[in-house]
Amino acid sequence: MSTVMVNMAKRAPFVLKDCVYMKKLIIALLLSCGVVQAQASEGLNSDGIQALADQLSLNEAQREKVNVLILRYAEQAAALQKESVALRQQMQALPLTELSRDTIKQLSQRAGSVAARHTGAVLQTQLEFYKVLNASQKAEYAELRKQGKAKSNK
Repeated sequence: MSTVMVNMAKRAPFVLKDCVYMKKLIIALLLSCGVVQAQASEGLNSDGIQALADQLSLNEAQREKVNVLILRYAEQAAALQKESVALRQQMQALPLTELSRDTIKQLSQRAGSVAARHTGAVLQTQLEFYKVLNASQKAEYAELRKQGKAKSNK
């Protein structure tokens, strides 16, 4: 047996293990893109924010500021959803024969970046919402969040 064949035979269990790992990673990437899309469609919806605005008795000026926040978030979420769909389509179209660890790493980083930017948009919007509130509304909002009744993101 040649040295190359001996080395290949020794490496065979690791190659198989690597293939299983890659398949699992691809599945995880595909599923994570769906999560981002679901988050984008659920996150900070207008009805939830409006219900919260009612609970906190926001005045008209506060409501106008909140509406601006909702529109800004909606634009960000739509752009992230579009990017997520494009990434998912790219992953689905990628031939497994062309898949490498570098490609997996790049796609993972891109998927993670989309998810991180969505999380950032949600948290930034929540922070800006909080800044609109007066002291008593902030206290009430903190209590609602503590009780799990502030449904601004569902």
